[in-house]
Amino acid sequence: MALLPLSGIVGTVIGSFLWGWLGDRVGRRSSILLAGVIFIGTSISCSMPNYTWNFAMCFIMGLGVGGMLPITFALMAEAIPARHRGWLMVLIGGDVAGAYIITSWLASALVPEYGWRILWLLGLPTGVVLVLLNRWIPESPRFLVANGREEEARAVMARYGAVVVEEQSELAMENHIVPRYSQLFRRPFAGISSIIVLLGLAVGLVSFGFQLWIPSNLQRLGFTEVTADRILRDSALIGFPLNFIVAWAYGFWSSKKTIIILALLTGAALAAFVITGDGVATNRLLLHGLLVVPIWGISSVVAVLSSYSSEVFPTRIRSRGTGLAAGASKAGGVLIIALVVAAIAPPSIAWSALLGAVPMLLAALAVVFFGVETRKRQLEDITVEELGLEQVPG
Repeated sequence: MALLPLSGIVGTVIGSFLWGWLGDRVGRRSSILLAGVIFIGTSISCSMPNYTWNFAMCFIMGLGVGGMLPITFALMAEAIPARHRGWLMVLIGGDVAGAYIITSWLASALVPEYGWRILWLLGLPTGVVLVLLNRWIPESPRFLVANGREEEARAVMARYGAVVVEEQSELAMENHIVPRYSQLFRRPFAGISSIIVLLGLAVGLVSFGFQLWIPSNLQRLGFTEVTADRILRDSALIGFPLNFIVAWAYGFWSSKKTIIILALLTGAALAAFVITGDGVATNRLLLHGLLVVPIWGISSVVAVLSSYSSEVFPTRIRSRGTGLAAGASKAGGVLIIALVVAAIAPPSIAWSALLGAVPMLLAALAVVFFGVETRKRQLEDITVEELGLEQVPG
């Protein structure tokens, strides 16, 4: 059974990079709609007659899931005004937790009556709604301008009372940027990409490693299954309101400093588990306090990672940049679920925390040296700073 989630998570990694390429090649809107069609198509898996077909459908659905999130953030970054972009995208990114709550509720309500196959149908209504709403999904004007389609860009912007500013033409600014993944790892973007990759790896290792193994580790330390679940639930509920503080800090205080503080707090909490080891079970208050940070913090890190990656890369490689972030955040999941498939016993609470603490703390250090401030700044201004230009050519 572990092969099913493995095929899905491998699909999300591949889909993240594939849709990153598609978003920069054919446009943000078309890529989002293609992912919606995949959601509708793969819902047929509920009627697949055997395991092999379900395995294949897991992979294909993973492709769509992996592509949807990064391209959506690329489009939002290019469409939302700078003064509202940061906090709004972080709030939307943090809302993924709401999807998990809804899915868990539907699973507990539907599976006992209809069986596990009913869960495949969850992608059908959301995909259909997305396609029905496509008339209100605009193509990114920045993408259109950067690809020489200025008339189309003007038509889209006219719907929102905006105009193209000639002296900030993306074509002039991004003349020497090659629309390839290799560009992400060349100057001047290599430092930014290191931040994205380290944060993404940390997210995957904590989400699919530390959080996945925590119930088993708590039960091994003497907690009953019910008590372990309650501890995780309470930690998530305590941390949930902090998402609004993170959104405010990212959008109105400093995006760079917010990422540093989040990474340091999450890394420090994980490091505390490494230091205390199994002894943390003897102090319930300390255990609850330490669990709040990685359980809440990792969802906030996912939100700021998605937002930041969509802001710091130029238009011609923005979808590839958000695809890199999404792919890196799932790569840790591939490793962890592969260990489950190989029937390797979960590591101790200290070792599982160490796996996430190292890349998280390294990411905080990378932000200090390579991070750029994005708060309330036009995307073109961020690109100008990264390219070392004094002014945007007309």
